[in-house]
Amino acid sequence: MDHALQTLAERLDIRAKSLIVTVCGDSIAPLGGDFLLGAMIDLLDPMGFGERVVRTSMYRLTQEAMFTIRKEGRRSRYILTTDAARQFMAAEARIYASTPDRTAPDWMLVLSEGGIDPEDREALRRELAWQGFAALSPGLLAHPAPDRAQALASIDALGLDGRVAILSAAPEAGTHPEALHRIVAEAWPMAEIAALYDRFLTAFDPFCAAPTRYAGAPQAAFQLRTLLVHAYRRIVLKDPGLPEALAPTDWRGAEAHAAYEALYRALTNAAQTHVAERLAASETESAPRALAPFYARRFGGLAGIPDRSARNPLAAE
Repeated sequence: MDHALQTLAERLDIRAKSLIVTVCGDSIAPLGGDFLLGAMIDLLDPMGFGERVVRTSMYRLTQEAMFTIRKEGRRSRYILTTDAARQFMAAEARIYASTPDRTAPDWMLVLSEGGIDPEDREALRRELAWQGFAALSPGLLAHPAPDRAQALASIDALGLDGRVAILSAAPEAGTHPEALHRIVAEAWPMAEIAALYDRFLTAFDPFCAAPTRYAGAPQAAFQLRTLLVHAYRRIVLKDPGLPEALAPTDWRGAEAHAAYEALYRALTNAAQTHVAERLAASETESAPRALAPFYARRFGGLAGIPDRSARNPLAAE
């Protein structure tokens, strides 16, 4: 890594295991969701994560049911599990969203009191937390501006369709704004999220000021895009995406999203070229993989990306 990228990586204080999750969701899932261990080592070694660290991290992620392993002679192919693929697609909708309409709150309430055992309730809480829902009480999850289709799909995938009550709500006329702001402040760590957006903008400002600097260098473009997505996803998956009326004063979430999207677009073709080449170099048959359609639809549409299906567990939508 060059000095600027190395300084950025140190500032972000990245762990290999978490970075592998970012690489899989951002770069590898659109190319099929499977890879040989050597390819991941090749991608991360120039970023300062050697073979031993990558092997250990991959073992732990496999133990956590993110991957299954298929032996191919002496080599190991890692394949995203069905649950991991579903979680990636839920996160995809938030990490690569086009700018949402946040003009008015339209709450979605999910009630799981009665008839739901603690394990199912916790699974529901974890799944919807990825989408910005907060637990207002042990049996009540709420979001003021959710992706309803995604939330319903997650509930169905957990086998809880028909076992939870789903309600829509809007503030009654006369509801005091301070009451809603107090509830929001207690349910979501808004001050922490605001500080994270401030730090994100400070860290990436030099790169956003010259977004095409790495566009002609595929390996560096991959490294910067990976750091960009890694930093942003750690914030946006905590951010409930509140309507403007409920957001804190001096909220910089929209500014961070715009900077993130612009830099991602500038880097994406060079970065994905590097990933495809590393995957192909590790294979016995090095035919290029096609990108899944969802990749081209990131941010409402990426320029110059072929919209065609790949051999990909995430491609069927």
